[in-house]
Amino acid sequence: MKSNRTTNSDGRSPGKHTFPVVSPLSRIGQGSEMDSERLREAVLDLENKLQLGLSDQVAETAARILDSYGHPLDVQVTLVRLIALSFQMQGNFAGAVSILGPFEASSVASKLSQESLCLLQLHLGSAHTFNGSFDAAIPLLSKALRIAEDRELTPLLLDINLAFSHVYREIRDYPVSRNYAEKALKYARDLGDWRKLAESYQMMAVGHLREGNADKSIELTRFAIKIVGDRQAPFLLGKLYSGISVGYSALFQPEEGIRHLKKALTYFESTGDRFHTAAAYNNLGTNLILNGEWQKAEEILDRAVELGSEIDHVHLSTFLSTRGELSLVRGDYQAAEKLFNEAVDAAAKETQEWYS
Repeated sequence: MKSNRTTNSDGRSPGKHTFPVVSPLSRIGQGSEMDSERLREAVLDLENKLQLGLSDQVAETAARILDSYGHPLDVQVTLVRLIALSFQMQGNFAGAVSILGPFEASSVASKLSQESLCLLQLHLGSAHTFNGSFDAAIPLLSKALRIAEDRELTPLLLDINLAFSHVYREIRDYPVSRNYAEKALKYARDLGDWRKLAESYQMMAVGHLREGNADKSIELTRFAIKIVGDRQAPFLLGKLYSGISVGYSALFQPEEGIRHLKKALTYFESTGDRFHTAAAYNNLGTNLILNGEWQKAEEILDRAVELGSEIDHVHLSTFLSTRGELSLVRGDYQAAEKLFNEAVDAAAKETQEWYS
């Protein structure tokens, strides 16, 4: 079975749902350009919706704008970036790489402004990190960092340091990851960016949790939640409350885990986010098992498996495994064996390691 019964808010995905990938050069001149003021307002609206966790709406609207006008390459990068971020929020990490990839071709990249090139390298590097291609991510982020430093693009320096923190956290170099997160914290403070400040603390919190320091992880996550305060940030708050619940699970405090997961689910369900909702159901089921609430755990874990199956969730094998463990502790060995076998099959499709 999996070495960890709970799932974090990130992970690799086979990326099933994608928009058709079209050559960026072929879009130029195909129709009129969108009025610059209308475009600016549309992008701001989409960015606000993305922060609210409305990824489906953002992806569909950005794709429609992209296909309806003959946008210059720099504008295309802005729109495709929004689609890629939406894909990442949905767990469609391969899709994010796929839609950004055509802009990396020299025939396209050479025609981009330096800021757009930096933006492309940042988001393509981040997409590779989410997709597990760390060797591809680091060189792209390094190129983006050089451009941002040369041109003193402070907001991009903030995002690049967060992206570096993420990739080094995923390859388990936690001291380097924390170093980049601390740099991101400084930029966030200088810019007064409360959201990125909270995300930087969250990044460090996950690293501490993976190192086995659940108390420190909880402390940092609580601080991030305090930073968000009463601002409208349902997707971010959902991730924070879900993350803190994993810390309580590690400390064998299931009641606290349950309490925080219920908050996380309220936020995720308000956005229609199925990817993180499914993971939160699994984590809630795990805590209910630990708390001896087996009937409730069964209902919740069945929801996780059902939802995970609908969207080909990257952690479907974990959901099945957790459900199998419930059957095992209840003495239903036949059902447990069936679920564990299904979990092994799902893990093979996920191309993730399976621990015995």
